[in-house]
Amino acid sequence: MTDFLRRNVAAITVLLLLSLAGNLFLGGVWVGRFAHHRGPGGWNEARDGRGMVEMVLERIAGDLPRDQRKAFRDLMEQQRDKLAAGGQDMRAARDALRAASAAHPFDRAKFDAAFESMREHSRTFWTDLQAAVGDALEKVNAAPAP
Repeated sequence: MTDFLRRNVAAITVLLLLSLAGNLFLGGVWVGRFAHHRGPGGWNEARDGRGMVEMVLERIAGDLPRDQRKAFRDLMEQQRDKLAAGGQDMRAARDALRAASAAHPFDRAKFDAAFESMREHSRTFWTDLQAAVGDALEKVNAAPAP
């Protein structure tokens, strides 16, 4: 056995290095998929308008004192459908812009219209979200502590 190892040390070294490289590559692929496809916990392309709103609101609620979180969530629940619809409109406008950008032949008028639509839907969504969160935070902070 020792003779075999001595005679083939170069080949064994190459095979071990290839095995290590393959394992590192597959490990990197697995970690990358895990990190970029978090599902309900992360912000990614698969999220619909409702999911985006839920994630944003949970992050805000998480920063509030524990005794204010439920009241904040209850107030925001009243706005959830409106905000989710705005998020879906924003995503649809973004998808339309992506399609206009990739169109062959490129149509500048369609691109400009799609870009303006995306900008307007984004502005509307973030304005509505700002107003809803601001109103809820104002009410939560004005309420007497339990």
